[in-house]
Amino acid sequence: MTSKVVGRKMVRIPWKMQNGMINCWQTHRTVRNHGGSV
Repeated sequence: MTSKVVGRKMVRIPWKMQNGMINCWQTHRTVRNHGGSV
């Protein structure tokens, strides 16, 4: 895939979905930092 196609797909992602992915990643990172057993 060309970078142009990837750019278009990224722009089409709704902000709610993007924020949800960021929140999920932040939560996962926090759990790892605290040594959680998840």
